[in-house]
Amino acid sequence: MTEWHWLKENPFGLVKQPKPAKPRSRVITQKEVEMILHTCGYGSGTLTAQVGDVMLFALETAMRIGEICGLTWEHVHARYVHIPETKNGTTRNVPLSSKAKVLLSDQTKENPVFGMNTAQADALWRKCRDRALIKNLHFHDTRRTALTRLAQKFSGHRDLRILQNVYYQPTIDDLADKLN
Repeated sequence: MTEWHWLKENPFGLVKQPKPAKPRSRVITQKEVEMILHTCGYGSGTLTAQVGDVMLFALETAMRIGEICGLTWEHVHARYVHIPETKNGTTRNVPLSSKAKVLLSDQTKENPVFGMNTAQADALWRKCRDRALIKNLHFHDTRRTALTRLAQKFSGHRDLRILQNVYYQPTIDDLADKLN
């Protein structure tokens, strides 16, 4: 239109964009966690069972599946893990609860920490979820579940945006102290 002047007006100018999807509000129940752990054979030492550790670590840290599967030992510290690049292109330090530390201590000292890539973890997790006959559940729902639990633990706020934007600017040590 502007360079070659073939059209006088934009043909897409009258097309309405679809409304954005409503954000998910799914929180995973403890029963669903137990069902997924059972169907993955948790504790058996198989790669499928290992996805149980990935899920439990996500529930403890609110980390994304790609961040967990990309985690290497050089970024694991005593009280936190360092994520050198997040989905948003920034770095982040994530405090470790005592449960998260136990999950890390159970891993071999090879990289990546949880021994699988994101595609493997996602496929195995979906397989376990489907075997457990759980509907409308995505791995990313572990993030909402973890953040919901943390918000309730720290302050009782139901809306994390208020907690994050108005009241709370913690250091990584403050967060690690609160988790234990």
